[in-house]
Amino acid sequence: MQPILFLKLNCQKMETILKIYFSINIFIAGYNYAESVNWARNKSEKIKAYLLVIASVFFGIVIIIGAVLFGLLKEVWDYFNGLFQIAFWVDFYLLKKYNNCQKDILDRLNLIATTKKTSNSLRDRLYRKGVNMINRRNNFTYVYEEAVF
Repeated sequence: MQPILFLKLNCQKMETILKIYFSINIFIAGYNYAESVNWARNKSEKIKAYLLVIASVFFGIVIIIGAVLFGLLKEVWDYFNGLFQIAFWVDFYLLKKYNNCQKDILDRLNLIATTKKTSNSLRDRLYRKGVNMINRRNNFTYVYEEAVF
């Protein structure tokens, strides 16, 4: 194969790929225009909508792939956060969120912890450990009382 013919063949393939890419992106931009711009209520929302349309002309497929990856990462985060209570540990140690809790909040946390004593899963053990740490931090002693209706 001659080098010039090879370059010409690659340019034709690249041109076809770019036509397909921008055709899909223009379709995505039209969809974003129909959804975003028509539903924008004020000027700042319209500006954001037009910027999204312009961005989707050039990066429409990349935005969709990024959104799919973000959705998958969110699913993974939700699973591990539900299993290991990561958000609680960040709030407890780094943000000091559970300092000086009110009595009604502590009562609710402890009531939920007493219902989780029947299960011995990792999630429930971590929850009970967290509640005990919150109780120690707030110098709180929980006395279980039956609910009266």
